[in-house]
Amino acid sequence: MIKNYKSWFDDIRKQTYIDNAPIVRSTYNITANINGSNLEHHLQTMFGQSVKNYNDIKKLNNNDVLKAAVLSLASNMRAWRRIEPNKLQLEKIFYNYDIAEIKKNNHINDEEIRVLLGGQTGGRDAKSIISFLYNYLPKYKNFIEIIFSILERYNNYKLKNYEETIILSALLGSENQQDNYKIKGMGFALASEFLRNLGFPNFKPDRHILRIFYDDIIFKDGLCPDLINNTKKILNTLNKPYKNTPFEKRDKDGGLSINIETNIYACLLGAKIAEDAGCANNINFVDNTLWLYGSEIKKKKITTQQPKQIFNPVANNNAYQNTKAGFFDWLRTEGKPNGGPYEGSTPKDYTDWIEHITTKSDTLKNINPNLFNGDIYQKTINELGAMERIMEANKDSPFKSWLKSKIRNGYIQALGHYIRFREHIKP
Repeated sequence: MIKNYKSWFDDIRKQTYIDNAPIVRSTYNITANINGSNLEHHLQTMFGQSVKNYNDIKKLNNNDVLKAAVLSLASNMRAWRRIEPNKLQLEKIFYNYDIAEIKKNNHINDEEIRVLLGGQTGGRDAKSIISFLYNYLPKYKNFIEIIFSILERYNNYKLKNYEETIILSALLGSENQQDNYKIKGMGFALASEFLRNLGFPNFKPDRHILRIFYDDIIFKDGLCPDLINNTKKILNTLNKPYKNTPFEKRDKDGGLSINIETNIYACLLGAKIAEDAGCANNINFVDNTLWLYGSEIKKKKITTQQPKQIFNPVANNNAYQNTKAGFFDWLRTEGKPNGGPYEGSTPKDYTDWIEHITTKSDTLKNINPNLFNGDIYQKTINELGAMERIMEANKDSPFKSWLKSKIRNGYIQALGHYIRFREHIKP
């Protein structure tokens, strides 16, 4: 029997817009004391990703396309709360996204965009935006017409609208398409975001959505055969083979290895959740809600809503110091140098260490099955959240910043392997 996710989504909706409304309002600087449906409507208006019918999308022009692309690329690896305050400045830089005005005025400099975006990918994202404006978009007199001409090729497949958007996301976000519609700087997820900005219905399979789907659904319920078949159908439509099992292939650092099968399956699962929840005509709202929950509520639960004993300063500092000490112990056994901006290590050293620890702990779990029981797993997640808080105040800045970035970029599972090994298996 295929599970219905209506009650699951209703609970997340309640947690996001009612139970944790003050967190959401504070995060997005919403001064009105609103919650529930009023808060939902306010945020959906702010995000500007309501689903449009195809006739309305066909009325858009290249100015609208430019705006959708800029906001999509600007959101790469950035919380939307950091983009929202800068939207007016972006409009100013791009002359209200009026391409004719841009041509009449001075050439737009990517440095101003880089400074505005900030972050580790600011320079790359700024260059991608400039490339889209000056190299990609000028190839098409009317980009929207191109989009719909692409969709006409798939009329015989009788695809639903959200399935067509999945097709477009794969085409715009892939390097290996014969027609070369690939947009520089966009993979599948950002291409999905770009299309949603234009009003197409779809999920954006970013790290927050994938984490929720894996933790709350895939891990507990497994994969749905019908969605697997639909994934294969879409890959066949794209003339691509089905090579990887969605959500199951792991990279050496312990996180999900994101491939096209996982992206497509996540989009299809999102559409099923929307249908179960009675929101089939507003898939983007369901995506926005799950994304808000994953990025602002679920993450904060890990770091702020655990039992008090988890935040014992000595225990928390030990979790941080044990992880650090374990890494340095391994460096010494490998004959690595000490000192320097990464305490004598490089990011590759770190990933090699994680691979070593993950392999060792996976072997040891067969000796001690209790190592991976639910209580210990939850304690690991709690301590990782506590460790992140400790790192906020720790004066060991280079290692702190580096390890913290690894935790935020999907290394929690691998670090969890290490802490479980360190605390629950004595050599």
